[in-house]
Amino acid sequence: MSDARYIKDANHAFTLKGTASELLEAARLSYRVKDKQILNEILVTMKGRSQRRSQAGKSKNHKLENCILAVEKYLKEINLDD
Repeated sequence: MSDARYIKDANHAFTLKGTASELLEAARLSYRVKDKQILNEILVTMKGRSQRRSQAGKSKNHKLENCILAVEKYLKEINLDD
């Protein structure tokens, strides 16, 4: 599976290997067009990064943790709209 993703309704392409800020921007666009699948993929990617950091004994990346919280909020709001 490729790391490249395309948000069809938002006409936006991004890669899952991007920075936390790039992923958050893609999550914002996905939220606007209500694309749960892309939001879930972004969340899994971000959580995986956070988990790998902790397993490697590194300190938390606060920007990444804040982005994870934001994506979780987007998903919760979409689920409330359904």
